[in-house]
Amino acid sequence: MIIIIAKVLSVDNVGAFSLAMAITAPIALFASLRLRSLIVVRDSENNRDYYFIRKIFNIVSLVITLIVAFLFYQEYFILITLVMLIKINDLNSELAYGYYQLKMEFNKLSRLIIFKQIFSLIVFVISLSITKSLQISLLLQYLFQYTYFLIWERKDFLNDSKHNPSRETQKSIIKEGLPIGIGLYFITLNASIPRFILEAKHGLEMLGYFSALAYFVVIGNILVNSLMQFLLGKISNLYISNNFRTLRKVLFLFTPLFTVSLGVVILPLTIFFGEYFIAAFYGELYTEYLLVLVLLVIGFLLDSNSAIYDSVLLITKKIKVQFYLPMFLMVVSSIIGYIMINQYSIYGAALTIIIVNLIQLLIRGFFCNSILKSNEQMEELKLNLKNR
Repeated sequence: MIIIIAKVLSVDNVGAFSLAMAITAPIALFASLRLRSLIVVRDSENNRDYYFIRKIFNIVSLVITLIVAFLFYQEYFILITLVMLIKINDLNSELAYGYYQLKMEFNKLSRLIIFKQIFSLIVFVISLSITKSLQISLLLQYLFQYTYFLIWERKDFLNDSKHNPSRETQKSIIKEGLPIGIGLYFITLNASIPRFILEAKHGLEMLGYFSALAYFVVIGNILVNSLMQFLLGKISNLYISNNFRTLRKVLFLFTPLFTVSLGVVILPLTIFFGEYFIAAFYGELYTEYLLVLVLLVIGFLLDSNSAIYDSVLLITKKIKVQFYLPMFLMVVSSIIGYIMINQYSIYGAALTIIIVNLIQLLIRGFFCNSILKSNEQMEELKLNLKNR
């Protein structure tokens, strides 16, 4: 969407939309409670319990957004509200996607996602081209996505419910999901902090340039997240079967090798052909900041590796790590971001992301290795006692 906005509207509009995304993304991820992953991992609850929780936290997220927008960003109140409503649609869709993932109906899952993304984009492009209004285009996109959810995505998910909702089950899901949601809030806030500082120190236009380039990385993150959802089941099976040695090999040998291999391909392509891509998608004005894109790609590679470790922490139910680590990183991101962005402007924002993602990767990797190594030693001890 940012590519379309950059083509049709000004850099300031890109900056305003990016600011709205930075404000709403942490709130939306808090409200998500990672319910899609919980549907797959828990594999036992009534779907209506998840749907009830989803509706409650949708309302909570919207109220929080309205308050924040009214108090701090009145100029962008309508824009921020519309972006949040679209994110709520995405949260609703995640329930259906989790259901089809659990049922291993990947063909249906992929069709739902592809059709929604294609037609949603078509609605946005046509409306933006005709009206030249970002707000009207987002409103029409929201209405399309909500209708799509009601007609196609919600049906099977709710029809497969076998009993009435249970308050005890809902409490159990919230108890497990809330710390994850809070952790996700701080994780996403960490990603948004450089944007807030950049906008405050160097203006909406500079934020527009940064966010436009960062959108290339967002596309990469979407692809990695899809791979992550596929790997989650396999990683979970290795953990449940107590195959900790193989799991450690996957995490600390194959995953880093895959990340390095990806970097060997992507970084040279970005360095030598990045200007052509930037000019083709955004125009010549944006090519001045090619180095920013290179730095963001490095940050993306570190984050993609780290995300796999985060999934292991979810499976092992080490909620405290997921809860406290993002809080620590938020403090680190704020301090480093303030220093780097003050000194190096847009380049400082990209460097902040690299430094914070590297720290996050090392800490998550340390905890994953410690947990799995401890479990592996425990299994070996049980086996030795059994053989005596």
